[in-house]
Amino acid sequence: MGLMAATAGAGLVGCAFSSKPVDPSAEDLSVIFGFIDMSDAPSNIKWVSLKAYGAGASSYRAGVEDGMFFHVGVKPGAYQVERFGGDRSLIPVFGQPYEYDWGTRGRNSTAVRIERPGVFFMGAHRYVSQPSGIFEQAKFEMQPMSSPGERDGWQKLLRIMEADPSLSTYRHQIRRIRAKLGAGQ
Repeated sequence: MGLMAATAGAGLVGCAFSSKPVDPSAEDLSVIFGFIDMSDAPSNIKWVSLKAYGAGASSYRAGVEDGMFFHVGVKPGAYQVERFGGDRSLIPVFGQPYEYDWGTRGRNSTAVRIERPGVFFMGAHRYVSQPSGIFEQAKFEMQPMSSPGERDGWQKLLRIMEADPSLSTYRHQIRRIRAKLGAGQ
């Protein structure tokens, strides 16, 4: 079960988006992705934090588009979703930021191990609010969903990456996604 915290001030969440640039020519990097349905949550979703495990491991901030989170430059290692967040407002500049702690004591259902470059699915999950007391932090759990599935993600990733000039330069990652789609796995 996770905990939700409403953070005060848009600047607090804004700094969480910094991420090291990814070299588009690097052949040793993987694509990692998954889906989070926030339709029952008090906010939208704009970012996902991927926690890395092991010595010298790098954690990542994944971008989000239409409920799908992804990162195109992940090094080999063990990862899982640690936190995610968004805001609640019709006017994004004035939105109240929210941060959700998925929990990382042990493995959660998003855990993946990357041993060699590829395309890795962290699953599809739904935010489900849980009862909590008036003076308690809001609680939630993430329930697995059967849809959208891995193939849906490959198709969506390919569309996003080919349409976005800043992502279309990642030829190795696009080739791997196309190979998955062509193999019909």
